[in-house]
Amino acid sequence: MQKKFYFYGSFVDSDGDYETLFSSVKQVKIDDYVVTDNGSLEPITVKVVKLVNEVSAITSNERIYEIIDTIDISAYVEKKKAEYSRTKLIDKMKGEIENIKLLDTLKKYSTGSAEMKDMYDTFNALLSGETLPKESES
Repeated sequence: MQKKFYFYGSFVDSDGDYETLFSSVKQVKIDDYVVTDNGSLEPITVKVVKLVNEVSAITSNERIYEIIDTIDISAYVEKKKAEYSRTKLIDKMKGEIENIKLLDTLKKYSTGSAEMKDMYDTFNALLSGETLPKESES
């Protein structure tokens, strides 16, 4: 006789408040996804929420449903993490490009007047962490 593993799972389509008892010939972990049928021979996805031992499962007064198979979503999760990382990096790069454009614009206009040059020099000092010269009182 093949060993069975028992767990409570919640249907992915539901709000997750209701847990059902399942058995599997494959070992599962919490947060794994499995497929079972919905009672009408239609597949439905279940998320493993709690593992239980065989004695607790068999002696419970609950019906134990069999799963059809487990679902390996690790490649999908890695793909989504990579997409998220790329998006964050692109956003960061766009922000840096905007900063570079602004610095170039400020530098260009700093040659237009003495006041703009003073402001640009003060800005550069702030960027580099230099001590600013004290402003003279007018």
